[in-house]
Amino acid sequence: MRQQEGDGGTGPPDDGQEAGAEPDDTPRIGAVAELATDSWWDNPGRPTPYLLWGLIWCRCGTFMVPLDRTLRCGRTERFYRCDAGCGRSPVPANGLEGEVFGAVVAAALARFPRYSLQGMRARRTARRRADPDRRRDLIRRWVRRVVAGDDQPPQLHWADYATAAS
Repeated sequence: MRQQEGDGGTGPPDDGQEAGAEPDDTPRIGAVAELATDSWWDNPGRPTPYLLWGLIWCRCGTFMVPLDRTLRCGRTERFYRCDAGCGRSPVPANGLEGEVFGAVVAAALARFPRYSLQGMRARRTARRRADPDRRRDLIRRWVRRVVAGDDQPPQLHWADYATAAS
């Protein structure tokens, strides 16, 4: 019996490809829709909306990590939770970030004269529509650590130059 040319004796390929061709690794259209998510966590190139990530610690002494919770209505709420699982309830990110940012802006404006370059930068960053990256940078310049949890106000550990005498 003679084999057909290009068959190789195995019969036609099951996936409809030519004989000897490499399998197609490109995802199908339906699979791309399943993989595309709107979460910053799943998209490494997308900036994080969490301003205090890396600075915030739990009262038990471990890092707090971001936590996204999707509500029934489809809206996502942001929290910080203890990484050690100490049992403290997660802290809402919006309230905590607003409180810390307000304290940092107040300290920056009190420290620098109104028309100095640093004072003008702090005022520009304090605007409502300021870029979140600018807010994050201002917080990181002034604060070394934020300790939060137990429904108490956040404890700020200021950077050295923030507490130095003027």
